[in-house]
Amino acid sequence: MGLEVRLHGSLLKGATLRFIPESYLGKAVQPALDTTDEYGQTTIAVTDVDLPDEQKGLIGAHLGVYKVEMTHPDRSIPPDYNAETIWGKRSLKIAQTCWR
Repeated sequence: MGLEVRLHGSLLKGATLRFIPESYLGKAVQPALDTTDEYGQTTIAVTDVDLPDEQKGLIGAHLGVYKVEMTHPDRSIPPDYNAETIWGKRSLKIAQTCWR
Protein backbone atom coordinates (compact mmCIF):
# COMPACT_ATOMS: atom_id res chain seq x y z
CA MET A 1 0.00 0.00 0.00
CA GLY A 2 1.93 3.05 -1.21
CA LEU A 3 1.50 6.32 0.65
CA GLU A 4 2.79 9.87 0.42
CA VAL A 5 2.94 11.67 3.78
CA ARG A 6 2.83 15.44 4.23
CA LEU A 7 2.81 17.60 7.33
CA HIS A 8 1.61 21.19 6.90
CA GLY A 9 1.85 20.72 3.13
CA SER A 10 5.49 19.54 3.05
CA LEU A 11 6.68 16.00 2.38
CA LEU A 12 7.66 14.35 5.65
CA LYS A 13 10.87 12.28 5.71
CA GLY A 14 11.41 9.81 8.58
CA ALA A 15 7.82 9.48 9.80
CA THR A 16 6.76 6.07 11.07
CA LEU A 17 3.22 5.04 10.18
CA ARG A 18 1.46 2.22 11.99
CA PHE A 19 -1.79 0.76 10.74
CA ILE A 20 -3.43 -0.94 13.72
CA PRO A 21 -6.38 -3.18 12.82
CA GLU A 22 -9.63 -2.68 14.68
CA SER A 23 -9.97 -5.26 17.45
CA TYR A 24 -13.15 -6.81 16.03
CA LEU A 25 -11.07 -8.11 13.10
CA GLY A 26 -9.29 -10.56 15.42
CA LYS A 27 -5.84 -12.00 14.83
CA ALA A 28 -6.36 -12.64 11.11
CA VAL A 29 -5.55 -9.00 10.27
CA GLN A 30 -2.09 -7.99 11.43
CA PRO A 31 -0.66 -4.49 12.06
CA ALA A 32 1.30 -2.93 9.21
CA LEU A 33 4.03 -0.29 9.40
CA ASP A 34 6.87 1.48 7.64
CA THR A 35 8.93 4.68 7.71
CA THR A 36 8.81 7.35 5.03
CA ASP A 37 11.79 7.84 2.74
CA GLU A 38 13.45 11.13 1.75
CA TYR A 39 10.48 11.89 -0.54
CA GLY A 40 7.84 11.31 2.16
CA GLN A 41 6.81 8.03 0.55
CA THR A 42 6.36 4.63 2.10
CA THR A 43 4.93 1.21 1.44
CA ILE A 44 2.95 -0.02 4.41
CA ALA A 45 3.41 -3.75 4.98
CA VAL A 46 2.97 -6.50 7.53
CA THR A 47 6.36 -7.79 8.72
CA ASP A 48 7.30 -11.37 7.80
CA VAL A 49 7.30 -12.29 11.50
CA ASP A 50 3.56 -11.60 11.61
CA LEU A 51 2.71 -13.46 8.40
CA PRO A 52 1.84 -17.14 7.98
CA ASP A 53 4.52 -19.18 6.21
CA GLU A 54 2.67 -19.15 2.87
CA GLN A 55 2.60 -15.31 2.87
CA LYS A 56 6.19 -14.59 3.98
CA GLY A 57 8.02 -12.39 1.50
CA LEU A 58 4.87 -10.64 0.33
CA ILE A 59 4.68 -6.87 0.72
CA GLY A 60 1.40 -5.25 1.66
CA ALA A 61 -1.34 -5.06 4.25
CA HIS A 62 -4.41 -7.17 4.86
CA LEU A 63 -7.76 -5.75 3.81
CA GLY A 64 -9.44 -4.30 6.85
CA VAL A 65 -10.23 -1.26 8.94
CA TYR A 66 -7.24 0.29 10.71
CA LYS A 67 -6.46 3.06 13.15
CA VAL A 68 -3.58 5.03 11.62
CA GLU A 69 -0.84 6.40 13.90
CA MET A 70 2.09 8.55 12.84
CA THR A 71 5.21 9.37 14.87
CA HIS A 72 8.39 11.25 14.06
CA PRO A 73 11.68 11.41 15.97
CA ASP A 74 12.13 15.17 15.51
CA ARG A 75 8.75 16.67 14.57
CA SER A 76 5.68 17.20 16.69
CA ILE A 77 2.76 15.37 15.12
CA PRO A 78 -0.73 16.80 15.79
CA PRO A 79 -2.92 14.59 18.04
CA ASP A 80 -5.28 13.80 15.16
CA TYR A 81 -2.45 11.86 13.52
CA ASN A 82 -0.24 10.60 16.38
CA ALA A 83 -0.93 7.79 18.87
CA GLU A 84 -3.98 9.72 20.17
CA THR A 85 -5.71 9.56 16.80
CA ILE A 86 -9.31 8.50 16.41
CA TRP A 87 -9.03 8.43 12.62
CA GLY A 88 -9.08 5.21 10.65
CA LYS A 89 -8.79 4.01 7.08
CA ARG A 90 -10.10 1.08 5.11
CA SER A 91 -7.10 -0.44 3.36
CA LEU A 92 -9.16 -1.22 0.27
CA LYS A 93 -9.57 2.50 -0.43
CA ILE A 94 -6.05 3.74 0.32
CA ALA A 95 -4.00 4.77 -2.68
CA GLN A 96 -2.47 8.01 -1.43
CA THR A 97 -2.83 9.77 1.90
CA CYS A 98 -1.64 13.25 2.71
CA TRP A 99 -1.44 14.46 6.31
CA ARG A 100 -1.87 18.22 6.26
